[in-house]
Amino acid sequence: MRLDTSSRRITLENFDDGGLASGPRRIEIHLPEGYGESRDCYPVVYFSDGGIVFSNSGPYSMDVDLAHDRLVQDGSISPVILVGITNTSSAGRARDLTPTEESGYPDFSETGGGLEGYYQFIAQRLKPSMDLQYRTQPEAASTGIAGASLGGLAAFLIAYEHPETFGMAGCMSSSWSWDHGYAFRRIESDGGAAKPIRIWVDGGGEEYEVWRDAAHAYDLLERQGWTPGENLAAFFDYAAAHEPAAQRDRMREMLSFLLRREPLKLVDYRLICASDPTRDVVRLHVGEQRIIAAEAWRENGLRLTVPHPNFTIADPDIVTFDEQDPLLLHGVSPGETILSSVYQGYTASLRVIVS
Repeated sequence: MRLDTSSRRITLENFDDGGLASGPRRIEIHLPEGYGESRDCYPVVYFSDGGIVFSNSGPYSMDVDLAHDRLVQDGSISPVILVGITNTSSAGRARDLTPTEESGYPDFSETGGGLEGYYQFIAQRLKPSMDLQYRTQPEAASTGIAGASLGGLAAFLIAYEHPETFGMAGCMSSSWSWDHGYAFRRIESDGGAAKPIRIWVDGGGEEYEVWRDAAHAYDLLERQGWTPGENLAAFFDYAAAHEPAAQRDRMREMLSFLLRREPLKLVDYRLICASDPTRDVVRLHVGEQRIIAAEAWRENGLRLTVPHPNFTIADPDIVTFDEQDPLLLHGVSPGETILSSVYQGYTASLRVIVS
């Protein structure tokens, strides 16, 4: 049954950005169930691309409200206020959600570079209005920003640059390659310790380069001191493409990690073949390749991905991993062998047959 949450939705038309970003825009607010009867104060998560954030917004809806409400109902998270920030136009989206003018994409014709102004719009105009008009928890630890594609890139950079405002960043299928990896350069040049931000990164198997970039961002952040499973999480969505429907399907996982009440204990570790995750044997021919993924299962059924697991191959004459991609397994010669990996005290293994 599809829930109807429209009665708890408030729309603000032509919300003035004060000249800080690309112009006035519509803001959509989703209040928790029972907001009018309680006196509680709530965390707030802001989503870019607000026109497709909530249910009943068309075929590309990400249904964030539905995922949120189901997590609240099963006790996985406490309720929050959700805010969707719509775009002024396609050109306005490109300007608002990107850090530099140059995209680095040959077929991208829009001009970027307005991300800091977009942040100032949220920090100086939108967030103060929300904190004044609604019962929010205004501190950074209770304030998140999220989005997909360019919105995911924007969420990461805004939170990374402004941890005084945002303590959570949901970065779905993010455009990490913008300006030839601007976000990577920013992390590498920082050289500091981990910041007080809980960060989620993800990507799909049908957008494998996006996933590889997400895994690289994860690796850089882990080196800076972020702790996997605590304030850093990755999710490899094996068959997913770069589209809102795929992001909708993993919205529950992202919200569960960002908004969980308590740290989620690791309860299992598994190795799987991404092209057929239901099988406990990997079969391939000599010269073929398979993507092998490592799953860290947490309490409440939350599956996270270990982007760069330490693999051991019992017989490396039969299979080997790609030098450039640590998840890409190559069939070398006929035979059978075992892959194994150890993660936080858990050992996982996977049988491999090459013909």
